[in-house]
Amino acid sequence: MKCNLLLAALAGVLLLAQLESVYAVQIEAQPHGNYEGDGYAAQVTEPVPGTFHITGWQHGLPGTSRKVRKVVEANGAKSGAEILFSGKDWSAQIQPENGLLIGRYSNGQIWRLRKVSK
Repeated sequence: MKCNLLLAALAGVLLLAQLESVYAVQIEAQPHGNYEGDGYAAQVTEPVPGTFHITGWQHGLPGTSRKVRKVVEANGAKSGAEILFSGKDWSAQIQPENGLLIGRYSNGQIWRLRKVSK
């Protein structure tokens, strides 16, 4: 009897650990949030489920430096697993599964930002 109770308790703990792991991955895979890297930063929001908005900054996120300035802003949408944005002379995509935002200017400049948690 004690052995069965112990096995049942152990199975419950293992199940909870698996659910916690899946839940953490789902939260981390959310595309909205802050991204930083290559001298740029971006804030991505999801004002309506499935619709995204990006604000791109040079020199970091607002409040981190006096040099911060807004350089891009646009709405985007989900396409498969990625979120796509585009502006007059730039485009960007978010790959939620690896927390990466890749942007390209029409002059060929590429910037890579990683999702940050603050």
